[in-house]
Amino acid sequence: MFAKQDNPIPTEVNPTLVKILGWPRPHGSQAEIQFRTWLKAQILEITGQEPEVLAHGCIYVHVNHLSGSKSTTMFSCHVDTMDANGDGKLVDDLPVMKTLTYDPNLGIVGLAKDSPGSCLGADDGAGIWIMLNMMRAKVAGGYMFHTEEERGGVGARAILAKHKELLKTFEVAVAFDRPGDYEVITHQGGVECASAKFANALARMLREAGLTQYVTSTRGVFTDTKVYKDIIAECTNIGVGYTGQHGKGEDLDYQHLERLNKACVELNWQALPVDRDPSEVVVPTYAQYTSKPAFPAAPPKKTAVAKKYKVLESEYDVLVQADKDELAEWVVTNSEEALLAMISLITEVAQLRAEVMVLRSLAGVDTMAT
Repeated sequence: MFAKQDNPIPTEVNPTLVKILGWPRPHGSQAEIQFRTWLKAQILEITGQEPEVLAHGCIYVHVNHLSGSKSTTMFSCHVDTMDANGDGKLVDDLPVMKTLTYDPNLGIVGLAKDSPGSCLGADDGAGIWIMLNMMRAKVAGGYMFHTEEERGGVGARAILAKHKELLKTFEVAVAFDRPGDYEVITHQGGVECASAKFANALARMLREAGLTQYVTSTRGVFTDTKVYKDIIAECTNIGVGYTGQHGKGEDLDYQHLERLNKACVELNWQALPVDRDPSEVVVPTYAQYTSKPAFPAAPPKKTAVAKKYKVLESEYDVLVQADKDELAEWVVTNSEEALLAMISLITEVAQLRAEVMVLRSLAGVDTMAT
């Protein structure tokens, strides 16, 4: 199946990724239904397995370890986009593809000014592309391509309702559906979905693979893996490089995506620690969840700290909430995390100082005054 394409294609960008991004996919549209047919054919070609169509049209396939055993890691993305329903209509039984642009100097893929479509669709075309490549590389795992994520994780909720036994076979669920290029998410919508231990280990592995900017973050909003948090211990989301999602200005850092793709193919996913109890619900404080550090909360009781900081969700929280003896012990035993936390705090202070200077200037206050 080949979609209608009268527009130039960025030849510097992987052609499969171009096809995925160019294909408008509002849920339930004729174009999205055709895309799922194309996707199933791709999975069959890559894995030699006919993928399963689960509840609400979600597509699933499992790639075993070379030993033949099942993996306990799920990889997740979603097929739908925020294109308008009209963007998903067919012309001559084929979807009208979007016009993409590519800046080779910046490595950025975008949507051409006069292109059809309401968004680029890197949310979550980037995740689809990574997962296809991981399957091609025979990375063991369950691969779940969710439907209707953009309307509140409808496909994932259907999986939870009808395929709970399948979900129970997994300890880890990794979504490739986070904007930006630096976050490994522990919290979604203010609720812990992955442990700090797990997320720190994953961020460290990504840094060791050359993606030095990755850090843990409590500031996730929502993706499908959140739906599974009460069954699967570690449910995270990784920044894949798109920004400006859900609109015409959406773009994708293709150079970052290529580096992330290479790392995901090579990572030892089975080595990640599983530390979270999915039966426990941990909600961060306001100071932990807001985008800017608030005033530090009172130090936690020693009984809470003694549980290896289980109630703390990031390196920042450790720095501001532990007493000096506990902090000294943590720094000694977690030197790399401590360094990153201090760098993050210094950056935050610099940003706050810059904002204060701007506000003082707008108020007519001498910015050089002490």
